[in-house]
Amino acid sequence: MEEFHKWKLAWLEGSILGYLKGDIPSQQLIGRVDKAINDYKMDKREILELIKKIVESPAYLPNMSKEEKRKRVEVLIKSTALSNNYITTKIGSYSGIKRGVGVRVPPSILKGVGLKQGDKARIQVDLSGRIIIGRGIEGMYYERKIRKGGVIRIPNELARRLGLLDEETEAKVWVEEEKIIVDMIK
Repeated sequence: MEEFHKWKLAWLEGSILGYLKGDIPSQQLIGRVDKAINDYKMDKREILELIKKIVESPAYLPNMSKEEKRKRVEVLIKSTALSNNYITTKIGSYSGIKRGVGVRVPPSILKGVGLKQGDKARIQVDLSGRIIIGRGIEGMYYERKIRKGGVIRIPNELARRLGLLDEETEAKVWVEEEKIIVDMIK
């Protein structure tokens, strides 16, 4: 068990360093952090300590300043389950969606409401224009299958009403009362 724990830390450390050097795209690293938390059951505090060690120590990437490293990992923290409040994602076109737009909901958020890839999720829009996703949604809703990578296709009618068909949009995603809330960043 101890050897596996060491391997997980080394794997994540290498992934973070690869991201900082530009060898690994941010989405791949976000997926690895989600996997470390959800599949490998790594503690968030331990991952944050590892990130802090990489940022603070001149032994890691000595040609990159602490400030530069801090800026790059800040984006990572806000876009993963390491954030305490919300995760930033995009609403736009994704592979596998021929028409319309989708939203990527990280596995850690899906798991928080008992959903996973392949499940059907109910989708509706509340009065303030936020997209609500979950199982126990009542009233008028659409049902969509959760695709690979946690992508959920937003029905064209909703996307048109929210003005999402024309351009890619950033959104905040979080769990609230057993539902996933997707709020567009204006």
